[in-house]
Amino acid sequence: MWTSIVPEHLATHNYENWRIWMKNYLLAHGLWDVVEATAETPNPEQAEFKDWQKKNAAALYAIHVSCSLDVFLKIKEIDLASLCWNALADIKVECLPEPRPMLQSGTEGGISGGEKENVYLQFRPLCLAIENGDCKAVKEFLEECPEAVREKLTRFGNTALHLAASNGDVKLVEELVKLMKEEDLEILNNNNETALNIAAGSGILRLAECMINKNKKLACVTGTTHIPVIVACSTGHRDMTYYLYSVTPLDFLHPEVGAFGSLLLHEAIGNQFFGKKACSFHDFTTTKVGLRQRWQFVVLYTLVIVISQ
Repeated sequence: MWTSIVPEHLATHNYENWRIWMKNYLLAHGLWDVVEATAETPNPEQAEFKDWQKKNAAALYAIHVSCSLDVFLKIKEIDLASLCWNALADIKVECLPEPRPMLQSGTEGGISGGEKENVYLQFRPLCLAIENGDCKAVKEFLEECPEAVREKLTRFGNTALHLAASNGDVKLVEELVKLMKEEDLEILNNNNETALNIAAGSGILRLAECMINKNKKLACVTGTTHIPVIVACSTGHRDMTYYLYSVTPLDFLHPEVGAFGSLLLHEAIGNQFFGKKACSFHDFTTTKVGLRQRWQFVVLYTLVIVISQ
């Protein structure tokens, strides 16, 4: 759900996106300096204290209202915006498995902390170029280090494609997809997300289309927390949902495969995605499953029909 500050509240799955949105907001409102804490906090007796206090409170408020309730409860006692910002990064790390960066050879391995830092430093210019939308700099880096296109560049296990999708950079995503093998698009970050999952949550249709055109299997990659069509539906992106539904094999949504079909129908009803396209979800009922399961789907299908009239 959109807030007045960021597109989504900070939860356990979207820190990378949230961090970018939040930093840009703070920069735009002249509050980033108190978060970055480039200077010492002034004493209450100093003339600049009141100005700092006001900016600190504004930054804290912006951060607080942009977090989910669960996250807010973990940081509510912190009264410095800089400490609050750092605490959120630490909270996110606690929710993730130990990151295992990719070596330049393209294989993961148990490497020391110092070597990990060297890997991240090696790819830092590429990350900055992606963050700035500098397509030329990205291409130049990948010409020098072609394997970097499939490496995990950050502590959160994001590839270049994950980062570009997070930025909603259609041109850069298209260029990266051209350089990648089909299986490269199936790489999961530490949140068990493919880049298509991130694109699905953005609602930018062209991002998803160019990835699917490269790898038709992306819509149902196993190992992810949610398949892309559910991500799109749960975040309220109607056109993205209908597109991803059209490229998701119906067999993958059958009850005997798992709960994906019922989860999708649940999200569609919750977001009021009704009408002829949404009603095609009734195909779930044609599966050779038990009478009880089939009846549950018939009831849900009927509910969709009734509400859409």
